Amino acid sequence: MKRLCVIPAFVPVPSGALELSLFTWWPAFGLSDQFGLVLFPFVIGVSQRFKGNFSDIGARKVARALSVLLVLLLIGSYGIYVFPELSIYLVLAAILGRLAIHYVSYVLDREQSPIFIPKEDGIVIVGVMPNSPAEEMELVVGEKIERIHDEPISNEQEFYEVMSEHRTFCKMAVQDLSGEVRFVQRALYEGEYHELGLIFVKEMPKFTLRTEEIS
Repeated sequence: MKRLCVIPAFVPVPSGALELSLFTWWPAFGLSDQFGLVLFPFVIGVSQRFKGNFSDIGARKVARALSVLLVLLLIGSYGIYVFPELSIYLVLAAILGRLAIHYVSYVLDREQSPIFIPKEDGIVIVGVMPNSPAEEMELVVGEKIERIHDEPISNEQEFYEVMSEHRTFCKMAVQDLSGEVRFVQRALYEGEYHELGLIFVKEMPKFTLRTEEIS
């Protein structure tokens, strides 16, 4: 997840600076004879990696938590008018609250099973190429292909072995993101059986050391 956030912060400035401002339309508020507030938008980047959730789902969870934090900070900011010394604690609460949300979401995501790992009962789709036969069959990232032509598969090699035996037609049993199994099918043209436009989880090769007995 990568996002750009705009934070509308009001910066305190001397009252004389407000009178010298060249942009009369810019939001500025004089609170007293000594200082005022000027709107200064900060742009910051936010990046977080998920492995147990899809990035859009994880981003929505983080956004809900940040919305709750924002409401609490707005309520706390009202108390600054009564107790100005609370401002430093409010800033600390904003920083620590954001760090806590990032850490908790990271821990909860780590506790879940990773999405993009090899499965024994199917092969997970990592990517779908645009304008490809896979896109026409409405396959999406995260779905799991369990069977092709009623034959179970568990890796990319088995997938293309079955596809090479059926060069003119493709029929798949696919488990969608909600866990339901659906069937997709499509006629194939020359060369398409190995160019469906699917990207799968790559299985790491396993190496073993064998010892030979010398007689």
